Amino acid sequence: MAPGEFPLAWSARDILAREAYAKLDEVNIPHYKSPVRCGRALAALSWYAQALRRGEAQRAEKPLAISGSAARKLLNGKRDDLCEYAAKQVLREYGIGITAEELATSQGSAVAIAQRIGYPVVLKVQSPDISHKTEAKAVRLEIVDEAALKTAYDEVLSVPTENSPEPFVSACPTLRQWPLAGSRSR
Repeated sequence: MAPGEFPLAWSARDILAREAYAKLDEVNIPHYKSPVRCGRALAALSWYAQALRRGEAQRAEKPLAISGSAARKLLNGKRDDLCEYAAKQVLREYGIGITAEELATSQGSAVAIAQRIGYPVVLKVQSPDISHKTEAKAVRLEIVDEAALKTAYDEVLSVPTENSPEPFVSACPTLRQWPLAGSRSR
C-alpha cells in the first residue's frame, strides 16, 4: 500500500470469510457490514484528504506584504479608521482589485471627473467621522447630469457627523460610474 492510500472493505457475509477478515484486522484495514457505513467512511476519508491538500496549499502560500510606498505613507502613524477611499488605495497596493473611482475635492472637480468617466455616476462622502454613509444620507446614486451632480455634492457635504451636529465640511466625495459592476441596471 502506498502512503496516503486508505483501503476499505465491505461485505455483509463476514461470517463466511472469517480468515479473510482476520487478515484485514491484522493490517488495520477497516471493514463494514453495511454499504451505507462503508460509503460514509469513504466520504470522510475523501474530506480528510481534501483538508490535507488545502492545508498544504495554505502553508505554501506566501503572505502578502505592503510593497508600495503609497500604502506605507497612508498607514504611517494611523490609529483611527481610514475612510473608504483611503482604505481602497491600501488594498490596491496589496494587489486587491478595487472599483475605479476618483476623489472630488470641489464641486468643479466633481463635474470634471463625471465628464471624464461619464454619467450616470455615484457620489459618496468620504469621512472617517461618518461610519454609516447610507444611513447618514451621504450617498447619491444614478446622478445623470451636471445639475443633479452639483445638487448632490452640496447635499452630501451638508450631512452632520455622528460626533458633531455641524456639517463636516472637510469631507471629499468620491465618484464612480453607475451601474456598479455586478448590479442590475433599472
